[in-house]
Amino acid sequence: MGRIVKNRPLASKVSLMKIESVVTVVAALWVVRSADTWFQLRDTAWDYHIEWTDRFVEMGGARNSTALMNELRATALARTPADVRHDPAWTYFLFERRFHREPQTSPPSRP
Repeated sequence: MGRIVKNRPLASKVSLMKIESVVTVVAALWVVRSADTWFQLRDTAWDYHIEWTDRFVEMGGARNSTALMNELRATALARTPADVRHDPAWTYFLFERRFHREPQTSPPSRP
């Protein structure tokens, strides 16, 4: 039995390295997936905000609103999410985003 254990360390080390590599790759992909989910939630929050502001007025929501719609709108607009169109450019390259990025404009220069 001792001879079998002595002959296996190299194979065990290779197997252990393979397992460590697989776990590292899975962990890295899980982090990317979690980041993608976070950005999707941000995009959804911005989409709901736009739905209750711009599109609500376009669809004539102010004319046809009920007490429930007014309450839902007030709740949705109680907190404004960050504008996702100003997120860094790499997030649009790496992840599938719902909105297009607006380029950052520099402030006007003073004379």
